[in-house]
Amino acid sequence: MLYGTIPILERIANLKTFRSGDRRAPHKPLLLLIAIGALLEGKRELTFQ
Repeated sequence: MLYGTIPILERIANLKTFRSGDRRAPHKPLLLLIAIGALLEGKRELTFQ
């Protein structure tokens, strides 16, 4: 399936967070907001530690 055929809001609504036992990955919707904010500020790359 091509990603371009799925509306962006539907893709955002269907985000899933990885879990391994009691450990969870970072909250994807929050990371998405951080990425959008950085793009709006003109940043072309994001780094995470």
